[in-house]
Amino acid sequence: MDNSVDLRGFLNDDKVLVSRKALMDLQFLARRYCDFRHTYVTYEFNRLTQYLIEIGVDLEHTDGIIWARDGSGRDYDHLSTQQSTPDTPEALGKR
Repeated sequence: MDNSVDLRGFLNDDKVLVSRKALMDLQFLARRYCDFRHTYVTYEFNRLTQYLIEIGVDLEHTDGIIWARDGSGRDYDHLSTQQSTPDTPEALGKR
C-alpha cells in the first residue's frame, strides 16, 4: 500500500501528498487537544476523523477511542453513546 494520501478535492483541488503516519500522528495529537473541550472544534475534529477513516488511514487508538468528546455532551460532538465509550468497536471507528 502506498504510504501517502492524495488530499486533492478535500483541499480545493490542490494536490497534496501526506504520509499516512503523519496523518495518524496529527489526528492523535489533535484528539488529545480537543477531547472534552467545550467548543465547536470537537464536532469539526470528528468530521475530519470520519474522512480519514473513509480514505483508509489507520488511526491511533491506544487509549481506546479515536473520537473527541465534547465536555458539554453528545448534542455538541454528535457522537453516539457507543462512539463515546472507550474500547467499543464504535469508539475505534468500526461500525
